[in-house]
Amino acid sequence: MGVPGSGTHTQKRQLLGIIRASFLTFALLVFGIIPSHSNAAPLAPGRDPSTPYRTIKFAGLTWGVRSEYGSPGPNEWSDALSSVWVDELGRLHLKVTNVNGKWYAAEVFSYGYARYGPHRFTVVKDNPTLDQIDPNLVLGLFLFKVGCGSGCASEIDIEFSRWRNPNSLFNTQYIVQPSSVSGNRYRFPLTLSSSTSTHVIDWRSDRAIFSSYLGENYNNPNNLLQTWTYSGPDLPLEKDNMVIILDLWMDDGSPPADGKEAEVIIADAGLSTVCISAARLACGETVQASTSGPGARDQIERYPGSSWPEYGPEMAYSFIAPATGPVSLQLSRQSKELDMFVLNSGSGVCSSNNVFAYGNEIARFDAVEGTKYYVLVDGMEESGGSYDLQVDCSGAPLPPDPLKSYSGQFFPMMYR
Repeated sequence: MGVPGSGTHTQKRQLLGIIRASFLTFALLVFGIIPSHSNAAPLAPGRDPSTPYRTIKFAGLTWGVRSEYGSPGPNEWSDALSSVWVDELGRLHLKVTNVNGKWYAAEVFSYGYARYGPHRFTVVKDNPTLDQIDPNLVLGLFLFKVGCGSGCASEIDIEFSRWRNPNSLFNTQYIVQPSSVSGNRYRFPLTLSSSTSTHVIDWRSDRAIFSSYLGENYNNPNNLLQTWTYSGPDLPLEKDNMVIILDLWMDDGSPPADGKEAEVIIADAGLSTVCISAARLACGETVQASTSGPGARDQIERYPGSSWPEYGPEMAYSFIAPATGPVSLQLSRQSKELDMFVLNSGSGVCSSNNVFAYGNEIARFDAVEGTKYYVLVDGMEESGGSYDLQVDCSGAPLPPDPLKSYSGQFFPMMYR
Protein backbone atom coordinates (compact mmCIF):
# COMPACT_ATOMS: atom_id res chain seq x y z
CA MET A 1 0.00 0.00 0.00
CA GLY A 2 1.42 3.41 -0.98
CA VAL A 3 1.75 6.34 1.42
CA PRO A 4 -0.90 9.03 0.77
CA GLY A 5 0.47 12.05 -1.01
CA SER A 6 0.20 15.69 0.08
CA GLY A 7 -1.70 17.02 -2.90
CA THR A 8 -5.12 17.35 -1.20
CA HIS A 9 -6.54 18.15 2.23
CA THR A 10 -8.13 14.69 2.32
CA GLN A 11 -4.80 13.00 1.74
CA LYS A 12 -3.17 15.14 4.44
CA ARG A 13 -5.84 14.13 6.94
CA GLN A 14 -5.34 10.47 6.02
CA LEU A 15 -1.58 10.78 6.55
CA LEU A 16 -2.05 12.50 9.95
CA GLY A 17 -4.48 9.75 10.97
CA ILE A 18 -1.98 7.05 10.11
CA ILE A 19 0.78 8.82 12.05
CA ARG A 20 -1.42 9.31 15.12
CA ALA A 21 -2.61 5.68 15.06
CA SER A 22 0.95 4.40 14.70
CA PHE A 23 2.20 6.57 17.58
CA LEU A 24 -0.68 5.45 19.80
CA THR A 25 -0.05 1.79 19.07
CA PHE A 26 3.67 2.24 19.75
CA ALA A 27 2.97 3.96 23.07
CA LEU A 28 0.55 1.28 24.18
CA LEU A 29 3.03 -1.46 23.40
CA VAL A 30 5.91 0.29 25.14
CA PHE A 31 3.99 0.93 28.34
CA GLY A 32 2.46 -2.54 28.37
CA ILE A 33 -1.15 -1.41 28.11
CA ILE A 34 -1.78 -3.98 25.35
CA PRO A 35 0.25 -7.17 24.72
CA SER A 36 2.57 -7.35 21.75
CA HIS A 37 1.07 -10.70 20.78
CA SER A 38 -1.55 -13.18 21.89
CA ASN A 39 -1.29 -16.85 22.71
CA ALA A 40 -4.31 -17.40 20.46
CA ALA A 41 -4.39 -17.00 16.73
CA PRO A 42 -5.68 -13.60 15.54
CA LEU A 43 -9.14 -13.80 14.07
CA ALA A 44 -9.08 -14.58 10.38
CA PRO A 45 -11.07 -12.86 7.63
CA GLY A 46 -13.92 -14.52 5.79
CA ARG A 47 -12.98 -16.90 2.99
CA ASP A 48 -15.17 -16.32 -0.04
CA PRO A 49 -15.51 -19.34 -2.36
CA SER A 50 -16.74 -17.02 -5.13
CA THR A 51 -13.23 -15.53 -5.29
CA PRO A 52 -11.17 -17.26 -8.01
CA TYR A 53 -8.75 -19.10 -5.69
CA ARG A 54 -6.70 -22.04 -6.91
CA THR A 55 -8.49 -25.21 -5.83
CA ILE A 56 -7.31 -28.68 -4.82
CA LYS A 57 -9.02 -31.99 -4.10
CA PHE A 58 -8.36 -33.52 -0.67
CA ALA A 59 -10.26 -35.89 1.64
CA GLY A 60 -13.27 -35.96 -0.69
CA LEU A 61 -13.67 -32.16 -0.74
CA THR A 62 -12.76 -29.18 -2.89
CA TRP A 63 -10.53 -26.66 -1.08
CA GLY A 64 -9.53 -23.11 -1.91
CA VAL A 65 -5.84 -22.26 -1.59
CA ARG A 66 -5.33 -18.85 -0.04
CA SER A 67 -3.20 -16.23 -1.82
CA GLU A 68 -3.24 -12.79 -0.22
CA TYR A 69 -1.92 -10.72 2.67
CA GLY A 70 -3.76 -10.76 5.98
CA SER A 71 -4.42 -12.32 9.35
CA PRO A 72 -3.63 -14.51 11.12
CA GLY A 73 -0.12 -13.23 11.58
CA PRO A 74 -0.51 -11.16 9.50
CA ASN A 75 1.19 -13.19 6.77
CA GLU A 76 1.67 -13.31 3.06
CA TRP A 77 -0.21 -16.43 1.88
CA SER A 78 1.00 -18.32 -1.16
CA ASP A 79 -1.00 -20.56 -3.48
CA ALA A 80 2.13 -21.76 -5.29
CA LEU A 81 2.54 -25.48 -5.94
CA SER A 82 5.63 -25.33 -3.74
CA SER A 83 3.49 -24.14 -0.81
CA VAL A 84 0.36 -26.28 -1.07
CA TRP A 85 -0.01 -29.56 -2.95
CA VAL A 86 -1.54 -33.04 -2.78
CA ASP A 87 0.87 -35.91 -3.43
CA GLU A 88 0.30 -39.20 -5.27
CA LEU A 89 -0.87 -40.81 -2.02
CA GLY A 90 -3.61 -38.19 -1.59
CA ARG A 91 -1.86 -36.44 1.30
CA LEU A 92 -2.05 -32.66 1.74
CA HIS A 93 1.25 -30.77 2.11
CA LEU A 94 1.42 -27.31 3.71
CA LYS A 95 4.77 -25.54 3.59
CA VAL A 96 6.13 -22.24 4.87
CA THR A 97 8.47 -21.08 2.12
CA ASN A 98 11.10 -18.43 1.48
CA VAL A 99 11.07 -16.96 -2.02
CA ASN A 100 13.82 -14.46 -2.74
CA GLY A 101 14.02 -13.49 0.93
CA LYS A 102 10.24 -13.17 1.40
CA TRP A 103 8.41 -15.62 3.66
CA TYR A 104 5.02 -17.12 2.77
CA ALA A 105 2.46 -19.06 4.83
CA ALA A 106 0.10 -21.78 3.54
CA GLU A 107 -3.65 -22.30 3.99
CA VAL A 108 -6.58 -24.20 2.51
CA PHE A 109 -10.28 -23.83 3.33
CA SER A 110 -13.13 -26.17 2.44
CA TYR A 111 -15.80 -25.22 -0.09
CA GLY A 112 -18.24 -27.47 1.79
CA TYR A 113 -19.67 -26.51 5.17
CA ALA A 114 -18.92 -28.55 8.27
CA ARG A 115 -21.75 -30.43 9.98
CA TYR A 116 -22.07 -31.84 13.48
CA GLY A 117 -19.86 -34.86 14.01
CA PRO A 118 -16.18 -35.78 14.34
CA HIS A 119 -13.58 -34.00 12.23
CA ARG A 120 -10.37 -36.04 12.28
CA PHE A 121 -6.91 -35.05 11.06
CA THR A 122 -3.87 -37.32 10.88
CA VAL A 123 -0.73 -35.16 10.88
CA VAL A 124 2.78 -36.17 9.85
CA LYS A 125 5.65 -33.93 10.93
CA ASP A 126 9.30 -34.88 11.31
CA ASN A 127 12.68 -33.15 11.56
CA PRO A 128 11.45 -31.98 14.06
CA THR A 129 8.22 -33.69 15.18
CA LEU A 130 5.04 -31.69 15.72
CA ASP A 131 5.63 -31.27 19.46
CA GLN A 132 8.96 -29.59 18.62
CA ILE A 133 7.58 -27.28 15.94
CA ASP A 134 9.54 -24.06 15.43
CA PRO A 135 8.47 -21.57 18.14
CA ASN A 136 7.50 -18.95 15.55
CA LEU A 137 5.23 -21.30 13.58
CA VAL A 138 1.58 -22.25 14.08
CA LEU A 139 -0.28 -25.24 12.68
CA GLY A 140 -4.04 -24.67 12.82
CA LEU A 141 -6.82 -27.23 12.33
CA PHE A 142 -10.14 -25.49 12.84
CA LEU A 143 -13.74 -24.74 11.94
CA PHE A 144 -14.49 -21.12 11.06
CA LYS A 145 -17.68 -19.16 10.37
CA VAL A 146 -17.50 -17.63 6.90
CA GLY A 147 -18.65 -14.07 6.37
CA CYS A 148 -18.16 -13.47 10.06
CA GLY A 149 -17.08 -9.85 9.68
CA SER A 150 -14.74 -7.67 11.71
CA GLY A 151 -14.42 -8.65 15.35
CA CYS A 152 -16.24 -11.95 14.86
CA ALA A 153 -15.09 -14.80 17.08
CA SER A 154 -16.82 -17.95 15.89
CA GLU A 155 -14.22 -20.72 15.67
CA ILE A 156 -13.37 -24.15 17.04
CA ASP A 157 -9.58 -24.58 16.95
CA ILE A 158 -6.75 -26.99 17.53
CA GLU A 159 -3.44 -25.12 17.35
CA PHE A 160 0.16 -26.21 17.75
CA SER A 161 2.62 -23.45 18.64
CA ARG A 162 4.81 -21.94 21.36
CA TRP A 163 3.79 -18.47 20.17
CA ARG A 164 7.37 -17.19 19.75
CA ASN A 165 8.40 -18.37 23.24
CA PRO A 166 10.88 -21.23 22.78
CA ASN A 167 10.87 -21.89 26.55
CA SER A 168 7.11 -22.30 26.86
CA LEU A 169 5.95 -25.55 28.43
CA PHE A 170 2.74 -25.46 26.37
CA ASN A 171 2.83 -26.27 22.67
CA THR A 172 -0.81 -27.20 21.97
CA GLN A 173 -4.21 -25.67 22.69
CA TYR A 174 -7.87 -26.44 22.18
CA ILE A 175 -10.04 -23.32 21.76
CA VAL A 176 -13.60 -22.22 21.25
CA GLN A 177 -13.41 -18.54 20.32
CA PRO A 178 -13.32 -15.97 21.76
CA SER A 179 -10.27 -17.30 23.59
CA SER A 180 -10.26 -14.32 25.95
CA VAL A 181 -13.32 -15.72 27.76
CA SER A 182 -12.45 -17.78 30.82
CA GLY A 183 -12.98 -21.48 30.20
CA ASN A 184 -12.79 -21.23 26.39
CA ARG A 185 -9.20 -22.42 26.06
CA TYR A 186 -7.29 -25.46 27.23
CA ARG A 187 -3.47 -25.42 26.86
CA PHE A 188 -1.20 -28.40 27.47
CA PRO A 189 2.25 -29.82 26.63
CA LEU A 190 2.00 -32.38 23.82
CA THR A 191 4.73 -35.03 23.80
CA LEU A 192 5.14 -37.28 20.78
CA SER A 193 7.32 -40.35 20.31
CA SER A 194 6.70 -40.56 16.56
CA SER A 195 6.16 -38.26 13.59
CA THR A 196 2.46 -39.21 13.21
CA SER A 197 -0.42 -38.06 15.42
CA THR A 198 -4.20 -37.82 15.03
CA HIS A 199 -6.37 -34.96 16.31
CA VAL A 200 -10.17 -34.80 16.51
CA ILE A 201 -12.78 -32.08 16.90
CA ASP A 202 -16.08 -33.83 17.66
CA TRP A 203 -18.54 -30.97 17.17
CA ARG A 204 -22.01 -31.50 18.56
CA SER A 205 -25.06 -29.35 19.22
CA ASP A 206 -24.26 -29.06 22.94
CA ARG A 207 -20.50 -29.56 23.17
CA ALA A 208 -17.17 -29.89 21.37
CA ILE A 209 -14.95 -32.81 22.35
CA PHE A 210 -11.27 -32.34 21.50
CA SER A 211 -8.77 -35.22 21.53
CA SER A 212 -5.24 -36.06 20.40
CA TYR A 213 -3.78 -39.51 19.76
CA LEU A 214 -0.37 -40.95 19.05
CA GLY A 215 -0.16 -42.46 15.57
CA GLU A 216 -3.04 -43.19 13.25
CA ASN A 217 -5.17 -45.49 15.42
CA TYR A 218 -7.54 -43.12 17.19
CA ASN A 219 -9.83 -46.04 18.10
CA ASN A 220 -7.23 -47.40 20.52
CA PRO A 221 -7.70 -45.78 23.96
CA ASN A 222 -4.06 -46.58 24.76
CA ASN A 223 -3.05 -44.03 22.11
CA LEU A 224 -5.02 -41.16 23.69
CA LEU A 225 -2.70 -38.31 24.65
CA GLN A 226 -5.13 -35.60 25.70
CA THR A 227 -8.83 -34.77 25.67
CA TRP A 228 -11.02 -31.83 26.67
CA THR A 229 -14.72 -31.08 26.42
CA TYR A 230 -16.24 -27.64 25.97
CA SER A 231 -19.95 -27.06 26.61
CA GLY A 232 -20.05 -23.29 27.15
CA PRO A 233 -22.24 -20.62 25.54
CA ASP A 234 -19.81 -19.69 22.72
CA LEU A 235 -20.16 -22.99 20.86
CA PRO A 236 -21.07 -22.25 17.20
CA LEU A 237 -24.22 -23.74 15.73
CA GLU A 238 -24.45 -25.99 12.68
CA LYS A 239 -26.49 -23.33 10.85
CA ASP A 240 -23.55 -20.90 11.18
CA ASN A 241 -21.98 -22.29 7.96
CA MET A 242 -18.58 -23.22 9.35
CA VAL A 243 -15.85 -24.10 6.88
CA ILE A 244 -12.81 -26.24 7.65
CA ILE A 245 -9.45 -24.47 7.57
CA LEU A 246 -5.98 -26.02 7.66
CA ASP A 247 -3.04 -23.64 7.80
CA LEU A 248 0.65 -23.36 8.62
CA TRP A 249 1.66 -19.80 9.40
CA MET A 250 4.06 -17.48 11.24
CA ASP A 251 3.03 -15.87 14.52
CA ASP A 252 3.18 -12.08 14.15
CA GLY A 253 4.59 -12.74 10.67
CA SER A 254 7.95 -13.65 12.22
CA PRO A 255 10.06 -16.03 10.07
CA PRO A 256 11.01 -19.42 11.53
CA ALA A 257 13.50 -19.02 14.36
CA ASP A 258 15.85 -21.53 12.75
CA GLY A 259 15.65 -19.71 9.41
CA LYS A 260 14.50 -22.86 7.62
CA GLU A 261 11.43 -23.62 5.55
CA ALA A 262 8.97 -25.96 7.30
CA GLU A 263 6.47 -28.54 6.06
CA VAL A 264 3.52 -30.39 7.60
CA ILE A 265 1.58 -33.23 5.97
CA ILE A 266 -2.11 -33.93 6.61
CA ALA A 267 -1.99 -37.61 5.74
CA ASP A 268 -5.66 -38.36 6.27
CA ALA A 269 -8.86 -36.62 7.26
CA GLY A 270 -12.35 -37.81 8.16
CA LEU A 271 -14.75 -34.89 7.88
CA SER A 272 -18.45 -34.43 8.64
CA THR A 273 -19.54 -32.20 5.79
CA VAL A 274 -22.37 -33.76 3.82
CA CYS A 275 -26.17 -33.95 3.73
CA ILE A 276 -26.84 -30.23 3.96
CA SER A 277 -30.50 -29.20 3.69
CA ALA A 278 -31.57 -32.81 3.04
CA ALA A 279 -35.11 -33.20 1.73
CA ARG A 280 -37.21 -36.05 3.14
CA LEU A 281 -37.89 -39.29 1.21
CA ALA A 282 -40.82 -41.65 1.84
CA CYS A 283 -41.76 -45.17 0.72
CA GLY A 284 -43.61 -45.23 -2.59
CA GLU A 285 -42.50 -41.69 -3.46
CA THR A 286 -40.92 -40.54 -6.70
CA VAL A 287 -38.87 -37.34 -6.50
CA GLN A 288 -38.11 -35.28 -9.58
CA ALA A 289 -35.08 -33.01 -9.14
CA SER A 290 -31.79 -31.90 -10.62
CA THR A 291 -28.24 -31.86 -9.30
CA SER A 292 -27.85 -28.58 -11.19
CA GLY A 293 -30.77 -26.96 -9.40
CA PRO A 294 -31.44 -25.32 -6.02
CA GLY A 295 -30.12 -27.23 -3.01
CA ALA A 296 -27.33 -29.00 -4.90
CA ARG A 297 -23.82 -28.74 -3.45
CA ASP A 298 -20.45 -30.14 -4.47
CA GLN A 299 -19.09 -31.49 -1.20
CA ILE A 300 -18.05 -35.11 -1.75
CA GLU A 301 -15.95 -36.39 -4.61
CA ARG A 302 -14.89 -39.87 -3.49
CA TYR A 303 -16.87 -42.56 -1.67
CA PRO A 304 -15.35 -45.58 0.10
CA GLY A 305 -15.79 -48.77 -1.91
CA SER A 306 -16.47 -46.97 -5.19
CA SER A 307 -13.90 -46.15 -7.85
CA TRP A 308 -16.24 -43.64 -9.50
CA PRO A 309 -14.99 -40.03 -9.28
CA GLU A 310 -18.06 -37.99 -8.28
CA TYR A 311 -16.84 -34.47 -9.06
CA GLY A 312 -20.31 -33.16 -9.83
CA PRO A 313 -22.73 -31.50 -7.39
CA GLU A 314 -24.97 -33.71 -5.26
CA MET A 315 -28.50 -33.60 -3.88
CA ALA A 316 -28.99 -34.94 -0.35
CA TYR A 317 -32.07 -36.68 1.07
CA SER A 318 -32.96 -38.20 4.42
CA PHE A 319 -35.03 -41.36 4.87
CA ILE A 320 -36.40 -42.78 8.14
CA ALA A 321 -37.36 -46.43 7.74
CA PRO A 322 -41.01 -47.02 8.71
CA ALA A 323 -40.34 -50.75 9.11
CA THR A 324 -37.51 -53.26 9.06
CA GLY A 325 -37.00 -54.72 5.60
CA PRO A 326 -35.52 -54.20 2.13
CA VAL A 327 -35.52 -50.77 0.51
CA SER A 328 -34.72 -50.16 -3.14
CA LEU A 329 -33.83 -46.84 -4.74
CA GLN A 330 -34.09 -46.40 -8.48
CA LEU A 331 -32.74 -43.57 -10.64
CA SER A 332 -34.40 -43.00 -14.00
CA ARG A 333 -34.77 -40.34 -16.70
CA GLN A 334 -31.24 -39.18 -16.08
CA SER A 335 -30.09 -36.34 -18.30
CA LYS A 336 -26.48 -36.97 -17.19
CA GLU A 337 -24.39 -39.74 -15.63
CA LEU A 338 -25.61 -39.80 -12.02
CA ASP A 339 -25.17 -42.28 -9.17
CA MET A 340 -26.70 -42.98 -5.75
CA PHE A 341 -24.99 -43.46 -2.38
CA VAL A 342 -26.69 -44.58 0.84
CA LEU A 343 -25.23 -43.48 4.18
CA ASN A 344 -26.11 -44.72 7.65
CA SER A 345 -26.43 -41.65 9.85
CA GLY A 346 -25.22 -43.62 12.89
CA SER A 347 -25.15 -41.35 15.94
CA GLY A 348 -26.21 -38.33 13.92
CA VAL A 349 -22.93 -38.19 12.01
CA CYS A 350 -23.38 -37.62 8.30
CA SER A 351 -20.09 -38.52 6.62
CA SER A 352 -18.97 -40.20 3.40
CA ASN A 353 -17.14 -42.67 5.68
CA ASN A 354 -20.59 -44.12 6.51
CA VAL A 355 -21.44 -45.23 2.95
CA PHE A 356 -22.70 -48.84 2.92
CA ALA A 357 -24.64 -49.09 -0.35
CA TYR A 358 -24.47 -47.46 -3.75
CA GLY A 359 -25.54 -47.99 -7.33
CA ASN A 360 -25.54 -46.66 -10.86
CA GLU A 361 -29.32 -46.92 -11.39
CA ILE A 362 -30.43 -49.17 -8.53
CA ALA A 363 -29.28 -49.29 -4.91
CA ARG A 364 -30.63 -51.73 -2.31
CA PHE A 365 -30.21 -51.98 1.43
CA ASP A 366 -31.81 -53.63 4.43
CA ALA A 367 -33.35 -50.90 6.56
CA VAL A 368 -33.96 -51.03 10.31
CA GLU A 369 -37.21 -49.57 11.61
CA GLY A 370 -36.81 -46.04 12.96
CA THR A 371 -33.24 -45.67 11.62
CA LYS A 372 -32.33 -42.54 9.69
CA TYR A 373 -30.45 -42.87 6.41
CA TYR A 374 -29.08 -40.35 3.96
CA VAL A 375 -29.28 -40.76 0.20
CA LEU A 376 -27.00 -38.74 -2.07
CA VAL A 377 -27.48 -38.37 -5.81
CA ASP A 378 -24.10 -37.37 -7.21
CA GLY A 379 -22.61 -36.75 -10.65
CA MET A 380 -19.77 -38.80 -12.10
CA GLU A 381 -16.87 -36.68 -13.29
CA GLU A 382 -18.52 -33.22 -13.39
CA SER A 383 -21.98 -34.35 -14.48
CA GLY A 384 -25.04 -32.52 -13.27
CA GLY A 385 -28.62 -32.75 -14.42
CA SER A 386 -32.21 -33.88 -13.88
CA TYR A 387 -33.44 -37.26 -12.68
CA ASP A 388 -36.32 -39.20 -11.10
CA LEU A 389 -35.63 -40.94 -7.77
CA GLN A 390 -38.09 -43.65 -6.72
CA VAL A 391 -38.24 -45.24 -3.24
CA ASP A 392 -39.65 -48.80 -3.05
CA CYS A 393 -40.19 -50.51 0.32
CA SER A 394 -42.40 -53.35 -0.98
CA GLY A 395 -39.61 -55.88 -1.39
CA ALA A 396 -40.64 -56.47 -5.01
CA PRO A 397 -37.80 -57.79 -7.18
CA LEU A 398 -35.98 -55.34 -9.38
CA PRO A 399 -33.44 -55.97 -12.15
CA PRO A 400 -29.78 -55.92 -11.16
CA ASP A 401 -27.95 -52.63 -11.25
CA PRO A 402 -26.33 -52.17 -14.68
CA LEU A 403 -22.62 -52.85 -14.59
CA LYS A 404 -20.58 -49.70 -14.92
CA SER A 405 -16.85 -49.89 -15.39
CA TYR A 406 -14.63 -46.90 -14.94
CA SER A 407 -11.40 -46.74 -16.94
CA GLY A 408 -9.98 -44.21 -14.52
CA GLN A 409 -9.27 -46.99 -12.05
CA PHE A 410 -6.86 -48.46 -14.60
CA PHE A 411 -5.60 -45.18 -16.10
CA PRO A 412 -5.80 -42.70 -13.21
CA MET A 413 -3.43 -40.18 -14.81
CA MET A 414 -6.05 -39.55 -17.53
CA TYR A 415 -8.49 -38.29 -14.92
CA ARG A 416 -8.37 -35.69 -12.21
